[in-house]
Amino acid sequence: ELNARGGVGGRRIDHLAIEVSGDADADLLGAVEYLRSHDVDAITLGNVSPRYHLGAITLAAEYRAPLMHAMVSPSITEHVHDNPGMLGQTFQVCATETAYLSGFIRTLDALTRTGQWRPHNRRLVALMREDDRGLSQANGLDQLAGAHGWDLTALVTIPDTHVPWAEVVAAVQACDPAAVLVCTYIEEELRRFLRELRGGDGRALVYTVWTPTIPHFEDRMEGLAEGVLWSTVIGTYGDPVSAGFMRKYRGAYGDEPGSGSAAIHYDMIHMLAGAWAAVGRPWDFGAVVRSLREGVHRGAAGPYYFGGRGQRALVYPDDTRDASLAHAQLVHQVQDGRSQVIAPTELARHAFRTPALPTP
Repeated sequence: ELNARGGVGGRRIDHLAIEVSGDADADLLGAVEYLRSHDVDAITLGNVSPRYHLGAITLAAEYRAPLMHAMVSPSITEHVHDNPGMLGQTFQVCATETAYLSGFIRTLDALTRTGQWRPHNRRLVALMREDDRGLSQANGLDQLAGAHGWDLTALVTIPDTHVPWAEVVAAVQACDPAAVLVCTYIEEELRRFLRELRGGDGRALVYTVWTPTIPHFEDRMEGLAEGVLWSTVIGTYGDPVSAGFMRKYRGAYGDEPGSGSAAIHYDMIHMLAGAWAAVGRPWDFGAVVRSLREGVHRGAAGPYYFGGRGQRALVYPDDTRDASLAHAQLVHQVQDGRSQVIAPTELARHAFRTPALPTP
């Protein structure tokens, strides 16, 4: 698309894409080394395991070219914040997963306040992936829940893969919570969780994150996800900018882009191209980084402004009430096999439906 318009300053953009395993440290580091050896003008990363991302980011930082990524682990932003001299060229295009915690409580409050949902108690359970800042997140969620009249009965940390779901779900059902937050970014793990949960007689409202942005998620779940709530701190809106991107994507690839990664990476490249055009010297990494810091970009997945801690994008309404500078945390519910936006109110297209209770 950019090259069809003449590239940047008359220069063609070449896109060097490398597929890596999200579970292999050497694979990811090797990919970064490969990009460095080809004198690239920027590096972009998707979501990789939190076990390996700091090594890749540090290796990329030594090269000094701008790095843009879509990972949500709080440890990354803290690492960038604490090491601005070394990691000042690192940009996170979304909030951290900490925002999912406040979004979870905010959603439950809104549903109960408006009478759309009448929970059988005020107990909550959270299943969160292992992270070196997990304890602070646990304390933060406990305090937030308590301040809003909820009781965080249990917080269970889970690995990215090979989760012992039978044990985890048994622990959840023993608490008989009103709602359960499950933070997993692996679709098959979410499927296994839902299958195990649906096999019991629990009444908990299920709230998950990010994973359903993958195209055709609902079809692959084969009904397991019906009624599930899920949110994303970055994703496509139902506005003309997002709709235009989706239309072009379908025309180019004959398939759905989903509501997450495709639009995010599309926006990353356009932000880089904008900075290169503004500076006129893509190889002047320092000037490009300064341009990215100062600019505001409205992309297919919303607005980008890197004013957050650790040079990350902002999220609405946690970081700012100015929706022109931040991504809205979109809350969806799977209804009749399709994900529908139910919050925030300004962007909602559908109302919440109380999920049917499972048959014991």
